[in-house]
Amino acid sequence: MADREGFLVIDECAAVGFMSSLKNLVKRISRGSF
Repeated sequence: MADREGFLVIDECAAVGFMSSLKNLVKRISRGSF
């Protein structure tokens, strides 16, 4: 069970990082500097 919890935490961190990079990409596109 501990392994599964650790995996969920890692997956959550990855999701947060993915969302933040996605927001940065949207900001750059909206500014026009692709």
